[in-house]
Amino acid sequence: SYMDDLVIFSHEKDIDVEHQLHQLCGNYDLNLKPTKRQVLTEGDITLLGVMFIDGGKYITVPSVKFEKFQTKVPAKDCTYADLLSTLGSLDESPAIPPWALALKHFAQSLVARERADRSVHWSAKCTDELRELVLAWHSMVVSIPRQSFVLYRLYDYLRPLHVYTDAAKRAGGFILRQDGRDLLQRVYIFTESEANLPIVCLEAHTLYRAFAAVHQLELAGRRRFPEVHYHVDNVAVEATFRVGRPATHTNKDAKPILAKYVAMVNALYDPLDFGRSIYLQRVSTQQNPADALTRHELLTRFVKFADAKSIE
Repeated sequence: SYMDDLVIFSHEKDIDVEHQLHQLCGNYDLNLKPTKRQVLTEGDITLLGVMFIDGGKYITVPSVKFEKFQTKVPAKDCTYADLLSTLGSLDESPAIPPWALALKHFAQSLVARERADRSVHWSAKCTDELRELVLAWHSMVVSIPRQSFVLYRLYDYLRPLHVYTDAAKRAGGFILRQDGRDLLQRVYIFTESEANLPIVCLEAHTLYRAFAAVHQLELAGRRRFPEVHYHVDNVAVEATFRVGRPATHTNKDAKPILAKYVAMVNALYDPLDFGRSIYLQRVSTQQNPADALTRHELLTRFVKFADAKSIE
């Protein structure tokens, strides 16, 4: 197999890259081509399609990529392939604001489903209604201030991490926060079948995604945070994950689903960690910043379009 890119981050000034690769992949027969090296300096640098700025403290979308995205306005006679090209021109980067990325994925699904529903080729002209939706999304992303595309990337693994999660009928999201600074925000839009589940299940689904995100950070950093505090505003969800089983007052139809998410979290973390390094805390909706990640005006338009076309 072939790997396009492999990156080694090191604080040492000079490292033997080939030796490091052999250590990482010692069980494989490696045929290494001459190594291309890029060094992160105090200036800005673009690496693997992402721009590192301020000495690597922040990441952002390179200006050339954002300028290219700005030009990808859907034409009046655009095809389904053109719409996917517009949507795909926005990078899958952590620096992309949460709603821009979540609505992009929803729009991609709508484009594919409408084309399949009409049984036409990708080169066929799309409907005006769908084009207007993608155009509204594109305009929304372009109108977002550029500073919103800058993300602080240095997690302190010696400090506690706070995670806020919330969910509503059509969307849920989480925020990773440390020392008062938001490090990552993500939104997930639920399908129609998921939206019919009890709200406690959607809250549990979102909380599991937050657990998985933190787990990936700890794997990448090869260390764990001393404490992770998960803040939720749902009583049943807080009780369920704190004790490791569905809360007694939970709807009986929701209990099997809650038990599934508890089992999935336990596959990531030892249940004994709860209360020692992992804490569940309930906050009011007014004190939960993740509440803003559960609704968006454009999401309402997308859902109405899908319902009217019966294509979601």
